Amino acid sequence: MKKVLVLFSVIYWLNANAQYIPNTTITAAQYGSTLDLPFIGGLTAPQFSDVDVNFDGINDLFIFDRGTWLPIILIKDETGNFTYHPEYANNFPALEDWVLLRDFNCDGIMDIFTYYIGSTRVYKGIEVAGEIYFTLEKSMLEYADFTGTTALYTSRTDIPAIDDIDSDGDIDILSFSVSNSTIRFYENISVESGFGCDSLLFELNELCWGSLYEGFTCYGGDLHVACKGGDAVEDENEGERAHIGSTIVTYDQDGDGDVDAILGDNSCNNLCIIETVARLVLQKWMKR
Repeated sequence: MKKVLVLFSVIYWLNANAQYIPNTTITAAQYGSTLDLPFIGGLTAPQFSDVDVNFDGINDLFIFDRGTWLPIILIKDETGNFTYHPEYANNFPALEDWVLLRDFNCDGIMDIFTYYIGSTRVYKGIEVAGEIYFTLEKSMLEYADFTGTTALYTSRTDIPAIDDIDSDGDIDILSFSVSNSTIRFYENISVESGFGCDSLLFELNELCWGSLYEGFTCYGGDLHVACKGGDAVEDENEGERAHIGSTIVTYDQDGDGDVDAILGDNSCNNLCIIETVARLVLQKWMKR
């Protein structure tokens, strides 16, 4: 009886510590045509980021599916073709809801920004034996205010913009407020504080970035409105929000050197392009 128990324990331990990696070399076909990437398993709500997983100088594709909370890694070769490599998923930490890969410390290695309890958690990317791995950098992002520090609000149902919004060389964050009607600009003051781009030191710069107010609409909201002060309490109560599932993507759409934005919402079947236009000094507004 003891031998049986020992054998069972060994088998259980081996199974608990085993890493199951699917065989992706098998060819799959449907209706006479060979399928590309047949073993990924389908995507429900994918989020995409560039990352050089194997440090060959070519950006690979990281996909995070909100439906499964699982990372999918596609390795890109010199010809531009992608192959599925599930073994690299073990290099990434446990992630949830939304994930964006950005190089916040300017070391040429992508880092992870992901949702965590009404805020954002950050992992720093490192190279180990020619592969990317991650270590915890910030368990929860905070910003300085008159009380000391407060959790930097991001919603689990949204996707914020993590980008150099003010073009000073460090990573800032644009996130919808709790009511989901205005966009908050959390400015990273790492460069201004003399630390270069390798720190995450945030201040709440604007409660209503771009003077944009988004109500229950799908056309991007009202522009040139006076800020109403944002939300008094940062509590993620979805019943009080104008929308849930709002996304912000920033890029320089017109090549004029400042940040424009694309807004999306899961309640709408369209995207809105918002262009930033400079007016006089330090004043900006948004036009649709």
